[in-house]
Amino acid sequence: MSDNKSIAQKFAEHMDNNRFTEAQAMLHPDCVYKMRTKTYRGPEAIIKTYEDNYQAGIKKLDEIVYSSTVVPISPSRFRLKYADKIRKGEAWHEYKCEQVIKLRDGLVLEIQHIDLPGQDEALQFFYKTNGVVNPS
Repeated sequence: MSDNKSIAQKFAEHMDNNRFTEAQAMLHPDCVYKMRTKTYRGPEAIIKTYEDNYQAGIKKLDEIVYSSTVVPISPSRFRLKYADKIRKGEAWHEYKCEQVIKLRDGLVLEIQHIDLPGQDEALQFFYKTNGVVNPS
C-alpha cells in the first residue's frame, strides 16, 4: 500500500499546487470522475474541470490556498480530504470536501467527489456576504 499511498499523495499534491499537467499524467486513460450529477471521462476532460474551477475562482477571489490529507481505505483506494481556504478582502472561509480515488497500474482510475454536509451552503453564504459572484 505504501507505494500506492505515495502515488495518491503525489496526485493530491499536484492538485493542491495547480500542477494540472502533472496531475493529468497520473490519470489512467480510462479514468472516470463522478462529480455530483455529472460524469467526466478521460484525463483531458477531467483535468479541464479542475482547471476551469481554479480559473473561475482566481477571477473572483483575492487568494486561494489548497491543502489535502490522504487517508488509505484499501490498498488501491484512498480518501483525499480537501480543505480549501479562500479570501475576499479581509474575510476568509474554509471549504471542505472529499474525494475517493481508486488506483490501477500506478494511475488514478476513478475519482468520486463527496460533498460534506453544510459546506456548499456555507460557501454560498460567504460569497453572498462578501460580494462574490459565484465563480462556479
